[in-house]
Amino acid sequence: MNVRTALVLLALALATIFALVCVLLSRGRAPGACPQQPPAQEDPDGGQSLVFADLTPAELAQVVRYLQGHLGLRLVDAARAKPSDNCIASVELQVPAKAEVLRFLDGAGARPRREALAVLYFGEQADPNVTEYVVGPLPMPAYHRDVTVRRYGGKVPYHRRPTLAAEYRQLAGFLKSQVFPAAPSFMHQVMEYDGGSLAALTAAPRGFQSGDRITWFALFQNVSGFFVHPVGLEVLVDHSSLDISRWAVSRVFYNGQYYRDMVQLESAYVQGRISVEKVRRAPRDGDFSSMKPRAPSAALFPLQYEPQGPRYSVRSNHVLYQAWSFAFGMSVSRGLRLFDIRHKGERVAYEISIQEAMSVYGSNCPGGMSTRYMDGSFGIGRYTSPLVRGVDCPYLATYLDVHFLAHSQVPQVSKGAICIFEQNLGSPLRRHYSNLQSLYYGGLVNSALVLRSIATVGNYDYVWDFLFYQNGAIEGKVQATGYASSSFFYGDGLQYGNRVWEQTLGTIHTHFINYKVDLDVGGRSGSSFTAYHYSGKPQCSGELPPGEECSASAQDQRLRLHRSEGKGSSTGQEYGSFLTVALSVWDSFCLRMTSSGVGLGWLNGDRYVLLVTLQPLLFLVRQLQALPLACGCCQGFGAFTPTDGKGIKSLVCRRGAYSGCCSQTLCTGSALGEMNPKLPYVLLAGAAVVIFALSCVLMSRGRRSPSCESQPRTEEETGSTSQSLVFADLTPAELAQVVRYLQGHLGLRLVDAARAKPSDNCIASVELQVPAKAEVLRFLDGAGARPRREALAVLYFGEQADPNVTEYVVGPLPTPAYHRDVTVRRYGGKVPYHRRPMLAREYEQVGAFLKTVAFAVAPTFLKEVLEYDSTNVAFQSAAPHGFQSGDRKSWFALFQNVSGFFVHPVGLEVLVDHSSLDISRWAVSRVFYNGQYYRDMMQLESAYVQGRISVEKVRRAPRDGDFSSMKPRAPSAALFPLQYEPQGPRYSVRNNHVLYQAWSFAFGMSVSRGLRLFDIRHKGERVAYEISIQEAMSVYGSNCPGGMSTRYMDGSFGIGRYTSPLVRGVDCPYSATYIDTHSLSETLRPSKRKASLCIFEQNLGSPLRRHYSNLQSLYYGGLVNSALVLRSIATVGSHDYVWDFLFYQNGAIEGKVQATGYTSSSFLHGDGLRYGNRVWDHTLGTIRTHFINYKVDLDVGGVKNSLVAHDMAFEMVRAPWSPEQQIERPRLTKKVLDTEDQAAFRLQAKMPRYIYFAANSKNKWGHQRGYRIQVTSSAGDHVPEASSMERAISWARYQLAVTRRKEEEPTSTSIYNQNDPWTPTVAFADFINNETITNEDLVAWITAGFLHIPHSEDIPNTVTVGNSVGFLLRPYNYYDLDPSIYSHDGVFFTSEQDFTACEVNPVACLPQTASCLPNFPPFTYDGFQNMSRL
Repeated sequence: MNVRTALVLLALALATIFALVCVLLSRGRAPGACPQQPPAQEDPDGGQSLVFADLTPAELAQVVRYLQGHLGLRLVDAARAKPSDNCIASVELQVPAKAEVLRFLDGAGARPRREALAVLYFGEQADPNVTEYVVGPLPMPAYHRDVTVRRYGGKVPYHRRPTLAAEYRQLAGFLKSQVFPAAPSFMHQVMEYDGGSLAALTAAPRGFQSGDRITWFALFQNVSGFFVHPVGLEVLVDHSSLDISRWAVSRVFYNGQYYRDMVQLESAYVQGRISVEKVRRAPRDGDFSSMKPRAPSAALFPLQYEPQGPRYSVRSNHVLYQAWSFAFGMSVSRGLRLFDIRHKGERVAYEISIQEAMSVYGSNCPGGMSTRYMDGSFGIGRYTSPLVRGVDCPYLATYLDVHFLAHSQVPQVSKGAICIFEQNLGSPLRRHYSNLQSLYYGGLVNSALVLRSIATVGNYDYVWDFLFYQNGAIEGKVQATGYASSSFFYGDGLQYGNRVWEQTLGTIHTHFINYKVDLDVGGRSGSSFTAYHYSGKPQCSGELPPGEECSASAQDQRLRLHRSEGKGSSTGQEYGSFLTVALSVWDSFCLRMTSSGVGLGWLNGDRYVLLVTLQPLLFLVRQLQALPLACGCCQGFGAFTPTDGKGIKSLVCRRGAYSGCCSQTLCTGSALGEMNPKLPYVLLAGAAVVIFALSCVLMSRGRRSPSCESQPRTEEETGSTSQSLVFADLTPAELAQVVRYLQGHLGLRLVDAARAKPSDNCIASVELQVPAKAEVLRFLDGAGARPRREALAVLYFGEQADPNVTEYVVGPLPTPAYHRDVTVRRYGGKVPYHRRPMLAREYEQVGAFLKTVAFAVAPTFLKEVLEYDSTNVAFQSAAPHGFQSGDRKSWFALFQNVSGFFVHPVGLEVLVDHSSLDISRWAVSRVFYNGQYYRDMMQLESAYVQGRISVEKVRRAPRDGDFSSMKPRAPSAALFPLQYEPQGPRYSVRNNHVLYQAWSFAFGMSVSRGLRLFDIRHKGERVAYEISIQEAMSVYGSNCPGGMSTRYMDGSFGIGRYTSPLVRGVDCPYSATYIDTHSLSETLRPSKRKASLCIFEQNLGSPLRRHYSNLQSLYYGGLVNSALVLRSIATVGSHDYVWDFLFYQNGAIEGKVQATGYTSSSFLHGDGLRYGNRVWDHTLGTIRTHFINYKVDLDVGGVKNSLVAHDMAFEMVRAPWSPEQQIERPRLTKKVLDTEDQAAFRLQAKMPRYIYFAANSKNKWGHQRGYRIQVTSSAGDHVPEASSMERAISWARYQLAVTRRKEEEPTSTSIYNQNDPWTPTVAFADFINNETITNEDLVAWITAGFLHIPHSEDIPNTVTVGNSVGFLLRPYNYYDLDPSIYSHDGVFFTSEQDFTACEVNPVACLPQTASCLPNFPPFTYDGFQNMSRL
């Protein structure tokens, strides 16, 4: 080949390279990997938080060595100690005195000495005792001091010592070697004992009086989950002696009978004088108690990731998160504790810590009836268990080890025992959708930092959480899971619990949790505050060597051609030459040519693929994980580990800092000199290699991480899917047909409600008329035809001699042929016209009246005091409208017409009489300004002109509202955590029907009531026919007339009508399924609200259930708590109600509402502080109550149910094994509530803690199948029943009322009650008339609520944190065992299994199965379309 040919081929090769590069560019950018580690920061508090840090292993070891060398006593390792030995029980941090610490933290004192608290058992003394020493200073101890007497007033007697693990082992050995051999026949034939087949569980406390150390040991089959495998044998051991050889059996219990000892039990058995109840031997895995999933793993649950990295930092024991900072530690006995908690630099709490977890048990077996566990004695911190990534905490959380010294003289570590993560709670922290005056939306995602540990103490797992919210709130909470307590089931056992398996009684017990909260509110802090946050500035693209910082050049946004010379080799010996090819800002390549091969890498966005070297025809192409733009990065679950084989060296290209690969380039141009004849051939060979390399890169880019599925599964329209259409909202076509039918068949002129005067006839609303329940059930259950589809139309007849409101049922749809008046049947007569809810048009007409008529007579006052220009005031109406039936007089309070006008009162309120149907006859009845009342505006004007008025001029606010604006006060930075569904949504939505795992239900939207669910089934069986919102009511207090007379009943305004469009990513998760709703209200044309419902599965970031077994067999079992959420948000005036229904995998349903929006307010004057708090210059945040009412029509095991109440009571009994002693024993109380009066529980009255709908059928263990109602509420007081309007809201008298279901009692209230509460159209109190409710179709009416006393943090608007109420419906003996065990999400592995293997632990597969690109659709919002300004 001649040189010319070589040059031609070289040109073709270069053209090929150019083409390949173009193809690569056209492929788009491959997203980079999301940052996974919290940002590294300098210690922000200068190491101050270390004053609270747990002792290090080195410090613990130093304390042990010091004590061993300075006490002058022989100290035995507690892991091997006998009771008669001296030993170190525990060592932990001695927290310095608060005053000393504060002086140090606030810069006024030296760092306190670091000291340890050591608890020692002195058994080898004439006077055995427990002594506590403070040892210091650390890390090199030089002193110790006995603090026992100062702390406790004297020495701690030795019998009070917590039992060491060694003593438990000695007791187990005593039972095996001394006790069981005394009854060989019984143990072998009845217990099938083989030396290892039994496990013992201890009771506590140990005796009846001070000095006792006599313990009951209940025996269980030694299998997985042994806690629920009792065998009926319990042994009382006296181990008070320090000499183990003197331990003895005091009593023996078997199957209801007591024996002196095992010898007597053996004798009775051999002689046939014993009632034997042989327990079927369980397999090693526990059978029913096994936490092994009963279903294979399937599609993954939703996962959370941080698209731009964690927004918190952890340094040692110090945490920073947005405006929060705190230190944390772990006490051996108490568990998790926090110190120096600051918000925005100011200390709000010095200490928040767990103190105790205590349980009191009831049973008819001695071990159970004598147990009162105080878990601090066992060690909440000591039993803090390692956390399982992805189940106990989110996979990408930060996991921290805990070091402690307890029951051993060797420091121990619990790996990954604390986790820290930011949790997106899937709902707004605050939001407001403004459809009054100005149109805008403002919101903030509710994302909180969580600090978590989980302590497994015996059978229970306590999930300890501390949450830090963005609004300055802190939440401490605990969730209990693990195994239930149990006793052997015999005799009257059902007085003390429920039978849960063949011989297993789940025993009643209480749980009490105690916290210490040392708040320092407004305490002086002398230390400076530094804000640390994750910023959006350019980051280093690629990995930096240890200690290397991100230079300015490394953050450059584009590559430049560098000229330099260098040497390099894959073996580390630098030689040869480099060629750097810069292509564009979009994509760039690094090409390395050496004598040993060619290296290639490419730039994508802000990140480079690592450079690889190509030894002769040997390639390694590494595919980057993806980061598309702002938030859709490929989730890096687990670190990628490059394979560095022989001759292959992985390098990294970094933008602008091309160390190793891009910093040295081949010289070009004149520097090359004369062309070497061999050069074309060398270049041609190089080009061939480059082409081959680019082809590999091209192929590798084709194998980029796939996109996650983003659409819910679809299903065929068959079965329950098409059946659910019986509950479906009317379509726009059906609504239009109803309107046309009414216009053509009533023989009356119908005016569009959007333009109607009070004297006109108009259609107020049209919605679905739900058929009668009996008819629907016949259809759903296959015994009847599909019910006719009908509409309910509400019409205002103002143009009649007797104006009234009439309700018609119109059908059949879609082609109406009839209508019937149902008003009299529903309400006992026509609805008087004055009761009609106000139309939006009437509000407009009142506004026009005020502006054109009322204000016209007070021009001077309005101009000079309010700077009135006809556009700068907004009105808010009070309700109800008067004091007696027939009134229609409304107070209208004036506010500045700015964003968030609700908190901008100007002090003027006007009472308008608009009862006349002739607008020209409307009049002003009273005027109020700044504490004074006037006859009308003319009198106010006269008083002002004459100087007889006290003027309080309000500073005019800018259009954005200033302090009330919801515009963020900080620029956007790193994104909050997001959730995504790596294998697509696990639910399906078809029309109005939803399927999710074992759940199915239909949904709809009522114009007045809002969200409602029907035909709710779990595992194919209907558990509820209807669950629906009924009413949201608020009662206000104020010293201004509008506020003091307000009792809003939002159903009258329309909870469904004011359901607002949802903002993707704030109101609901970004990838949720959004559904439009259609309605017809106050207009003749159907309207569509885009995306006004959302459905999504939420990973709640905690386990639904879990157990870490560190007793007997070693295993872990758990299940992520992932639930389906159905949500709508209604903005009614100033308030936004977030309505949720949640469906859990264990068969539970939760209904809850969170309140946000703007607070109510009045003009601050006089004694206003009696009615609220001042929140701005002239703004009084007014006190009010919130009451929410739900209808829950449960059908548990069928339509016919009864109501049963279970609770507890203490009974004083003599201990059967020691009759001279008494014991307080909890027992189960049971009562069937026969009548409606018995089932009506007043708001503040004590209600049974377990109250449930019971079926006629029973579960496997003989219990009535049931669903329990659990109300979550912190309601304020109800309006006194003497009030003239109380009957209209009488549903709020009761936290729970259960009545017989009647078609004529479909709702607890009426839309007409708002404007005539004095003669209510529906009075719920009339529903309760002492009818029998045994074996009937029943309905539960649930009221939840909270008291809101507005405070300065309600500005600009109220947050949802702490303002959430609702109810839970939980299976209660409905199933034979927990249905969530059949979930596909379960995790289980033993100490003998490889828990990193996918086939053993599906969570271990996340690095492979979850690395997909979330498919985020474009952001859209149609909320402001076609909205009229009211």
